[in-house]
Amino acid sequence: MTKKRGKKPGRPGIRHAKGPKKRKKIDSVSSQQYNSQMQIVTVQFDHKNKRSFETLLSVFEKSINHHMPDVELIKYRIEAPERTVERARSFSDNSAKLKLWCDHMDKATVPVIFADCDMLCVGPAYHAFNPQFDVAFTKIRQVHRFPMNGGIVMARPTQAARDFFHLWLKINDQMLADPNFHCKWKQKYAGINQAAFGYLHENGEIPGVVHEYGTRLWNSVASDWQHLTAETVFIHFKSKLRHMVLTGKPPTGAYAPAMKLWYAERDR
Repeated sequence: MTKKRGKKPGRPGIRHAKGPKKRKKIDSVSSQQYNSQMQIVTVQFDHKNKRSFETLLSVFEKSINHHMPDVELIKYRIEAPERTVERARSFSDNSAKLKLWCDHMDKATVPVIFADCDMLCVGPAYHAFNPQFDVAFTKIRQVHRFPMNGGIVMARPTQAARDFFHLWLKINDQMLADPNFHCKWKQKYAGINQAAFGYLHENGEIPGVVHEYGTRLWNSVASDWQHLTAETVFIHFKSKLRHMVLTGKPPTGAYAPAMKLWYAERDR
């Protein structure tokens, strides 16, 4: 489902983002011709004495090379940011991640899939940009506590998409500085990136054309894990599922299909 919201205003490795550049010209999805190439961008923080996300990223990279060997994976691997006083560590980390995403969007020249590093690619994503949109996100369409998950966000290199990322970062940082503002939206959307996204989406402030994908195929979360199909593209290894594969537990119950796929890529 695609919605028009608001006003139109190398190789895998470590990249260091530059500051945003100001742009005056506004372009739209209909006026651009895009190369068939795309990028997948992910961020991994180096926390001392905690190597779990390094392992998750390694398996994610293997899975992308397996299913889309011609797609460029860009890995931002940086030192963990200082924790904001009296805020959860994850809020500081994800705010820094969003800043890197925003900076990357400023210089992007091909469509980009922004992905958390605890993903697994289980199918090609070449068709991700078949619909015409500036920005796409994944909505949880089943009965669930939260309405969306921000682990996968897609964007074309349009001015509307760049404007959105800057606005998203601005609201995110306001929430990081103002717990009262953050609290209302965190209760509905969880986290901080999702809370800021939810604020913008509900208030109709996302520039350009916004597309809603379902998590079931594009960002499989807990309510989707027992419904994996041949059309599933990304599985999000969160919470208990993440813990089980990182500790080498045998595949079991509703987690078994996803666990088997993760172990297969790990051992490839």
